[in-house]
Amino acid sequence: MAAIQDESYWCEELFQKFEFSVVRLHSGGEFHGNGLIVHHGDDRTTCLILTCCHVLGTVPVAGTMAAYFSGSIDVHYDATVLHFDLTLDLALLRATQVLEPVTPLRFFDAPIVSGWNVVALSFITMGADAIVEPGTFSGEIINEPDDAYLNCNCTSKPGASGSPIILAGMHDVSINGLVTLAAMKV
Repeated sequence: MAAIQDESYWCEELFQKFEFSVVRLHSGGEFHGNGLIVHHGDDRTTCLILTCCHVLGTVPVAGTMAAYFSGSIDVHYDATVLHFDLTLDLALLRATQVLEPVTPLRFFDAPIVSGWNVVALSFITMGADAIVEPGTFSGEIINEPDDAYLNCNCTSKPGASGSPIILAGMHDVSINGLVTLAAMKV
């Protein structure tokens, strides 16, 4: 019972701390996946958003996607595609004039240990629509540091691509569905 309470506590703690670190990305009025805030500019209104290239769909470089923060239905920010890499399945977008209380995420850059607790913070689909607040999906790392890819057993739902995988208690991230800076795939 204590383990369940601990898990519930850290999932709630991570949600409260990082709720505005993830966005829902839409194009053509349809939900495509998640993006995570990796930089909040000195002007405090510009954000860099990292996602999976496949989340872009057919949106080209210099094209835009609508980025929605938690709780938002009507208000969105135009996020311009700055660069993408099909081989790495990475895409970088920039949103300006962002007024939300953004918390950028940082990447974990140390050896990965099997059994460490992680939480996916992700917008998902429920039928035809995306939920308006991200959910938390707990799991653990299930491989060793010398494996070529990072694997975890968080529950994955449709639309979860591009969401952060956060180390519980450490608040550092990897990315669901794409290759990370350490060339490990989640």
